Amino acid sequence: MAQTLYDLLELSPQASEDAIKAAYERLKNNYLDGKLKSGQLDPDTQFNLIKDAYLTLSKPALREKYDARLNPPSVNEPVIVYAEAESSHFLRYGWKWALVIILAFGTGLYFRAQHKMETERLRLIAEAQKLQQEEAERIKAAQEAQEERQRIREAENRERQEKAEAARMSANLSYESERINRDLATASRQAQREDDRLRQQNEYRARQEESQRRQEAAEAQRRIERERAMARQLEYENRSGSTRAGGISSRH
Repeated sequence: MAQTLYDLLELSPQASEDAIKAAYERLKNNYLDGKLKSGQLDPDTQFNLIKDAYLTLSKPALREKYDARLNPPSVNEPVIVYAEAESSHFLRYGWKWALVIILAFGTGLYFRAQHKMETERLRLIAEAQKLQQEEAERIKAAQEAQEERQRIREAENRERQEKAEAARMSANLSYESERINRDLATASRQAQREDDRLRQQNEYRARQEESQRRQEAAEAQRRIERERAMARQLEYENRSGSTRAGGISSRH
């Protein structure tokens, strides 16, 4: 006989809502611990069936509909009326035919119920497989999203590293530029001091040369004055000698 949703939860059709919830929690823990008895199905499919059974039976409206399908209203049994005028043969064998008819009708109902249960079981299996496939797709999508987030984080880390490296290089270039500017300023000040020193030396040398030229000019002037004085003295002496010589001659 096919399993019902109550059989999947290991409950009776009269189970309460609390019993249904407790049974589902117990089977879920068994599934998570690897202790679920799956029978001919694999544990994942069996648990998906259990989960579908719980989702159906935990909702009063769905449970009422399922119970109605599980226990259809019984068809009124045929009423056999024995008339007083019936023959003894019918009285002897009529109940047997009625019993055969009832058994045939009951067998039809049984196989019909079996067919419905099998159809329901196949539907639950298909839904469980669909849920399992959707869960696998969801897990795959979550993994892809996780990989995408990982790629984004790696790209952001690379970008931050590149920015940090660019900032470090910019800082190094700025420091190097400042150092070069300081060196250039120092070299400029040294060159300025050297130019000032050379200019001062040239001015000092020029003043010395000018002073020397003035001294030489003054010395030359004094020499000329002495020579002029000596020339005048000689001329005077020459004139004086001539005068004395003339006076002496005239006296003689």
